[in-house]
Amino acid sequence: MALAKKRIEDLPEAAHEEFLKNTPKRTGNARRQTRLQGDSIVADYAYSQRLDEGYSKQSPRGMTEPTEQWIQQEVDRRLKGL
Repeated sequence: MALAKKRIEDLPEAAHEEFLKNTPKRTGNARRQTRLQGDSIVADYAYSQRLDEGYSKQSPRGMTEPTEQWIQQEVDRRLKGL
């Protein structure tokens, strides 16, 4: 159990980075206003829900869905063989 915990302890930070990669960039405001608060990613700007619903052509699937898929793949990869 301790080994599994060790392998995923930095997952929130890595997921935050992935979320930012999936965040559209026009002015950079959305990326600047997205932060990690504890283990939660907080998109603190008025149009975050709209972007996450696929409003931007840069991120037609939003940010949450691709980040969730990345997290699942990353957990599977990190815990493989335990």
